[in-house]
Amino acid sequence: MKVLHSNIKISVIILSISILIGGLISLIIGWTAERFILITPGIVVFDSFFLGIAVLVSMYFTGNFVGKINNNSLILFLSFGLLLGTGIFAFLGFFFNYPAAFIYSSNKTIPFLLINLLFFISINIISSGFVIFQHTVVKKEKALAEEKVIKTQMEAELQANKRVMDSIQYAKRIQSSLLPSEMDIKKHLPDSFFIWLPRDVVGGDVYFTSFFERGYVLAVIDCTGHGVPGAFMTMLASSGLNRIINRERIHDPAEILKRLNFFVKKSLNQDTDEAPSDDGMDIAVCHVDLQERTLTFSGSRLSLTYLYNNEVHSIKGDRQSIGYKKSNLDYSFTNHKIQIKEGMSFYLYTDGIIDQLGGEKRYSFGRRRFSSLIREASEECFDAQQDRIIKAFEKYKGKNEIQDDVTVIGFKV
Repeated sequence: MKVLHSNIKISVIILSISILIGGLISLIIGWTAERFILITPGIVVFDSFFLGIAVLVSMYFTGNFVGKINNNSLILFLSFGLLLGTGIFAFLGFFFNYPAAFIYSSNKTIPFLLINLLFFISINIISSGFVIFQHTVVKKEKALAEEKVIKTQMEAELQANKRVMDSIQYAKRIQSSLLPSEMDIKKHLPDSFFIWLPRDVVGGDVYFTSFFERGYVLAVIDCTGHGVPGAFMTMLASSGLNRIINRERIHDPAEILKRLNFFVKKSLNQDTDEAPSDDGMDIAVCHVDLQERTLTFSGSRLSLTYLYNNEVHSIKGDRQSIGYKKSNLDYSFTNHKIQIKEGMSFYLYTDGIIDQLGGEKRYSFGRRRFSSLIREASEECFDAQQDRIIKAFEKYKGKNEIQDDVTVIGFKV
């Protein structure tokens, strides 16, 4: 609506100027012409009127094509040609209709028409230039406004990302605080290492330890997902294991898994049809009895690997996960008991290290390569074993992205 009012205002001004100029020139002609005094002023007035309309058309043309043709000189040239053509056309029209007005030498119609044409050409150039200038200003203002909007949006996104990253970094501090103290572990397990490599800032893997008079319980847990969702699940797993092992004093691995399955499904309402969450975890649990010198293992889709006499042995966990909607709430897990002998080394790990893609053909790291690695490193101390496993993993991964969270525990009783 504002643009329409502006165009109407400009049209009125141009036509008014046209009639005024034509009238003034007509008066001059009327005073000086000796004959055809009634014909010549009319010609000049009409000429001014036509040229005024031509200026409006030229401005319309300029306004519509200034943004489409990136050549202002060409636009001005076309605008000039439009007005010159209109002037010539008007001149020829008047000449054929009123030839007498152009024949007598004493009549000044032609000079005044030329003056009139030059005047309106000047007006046209000025008005077209103004339109181009206005378009340029508006274009720059629009570009600046868009740039400001984009800059504001980017700043808002950066602030939002910073808040998210600050929250995730804080979540990492919380998740790290859930992990057992390294000093406490070394106090009870001097011959051990614990590798924890989240794929993101926080992860879905976690490990758990609980030491008591007759022995200890170790566990590695691989929860659904990565990042923040996985981290939420690790808090649930740690809370459940702490309740079952430390409060209820359940040390039997199979019973721990059964109760943890019940705890997770109840916590996530997975025992109902309306449960929105279909999440869970895989877990490997070991109970070491120092008096009996036995290790009891039970696993939920995770394995125990141990080394004895330079031979690698693996015990697979049950093909039953903890949590998830379709898991059996009453499932009883299987215990595997091992008599601990001198020189035995034990390893618990999530599937992050096994499934990592790498090498020339981008195959998975694999259990066989992992077994060979711990066999080769078995003569070294556990700190050296830890460094060797991490270096081998990083070398095999190469430039590939890390596939999953990685957790490996190695220990000797």
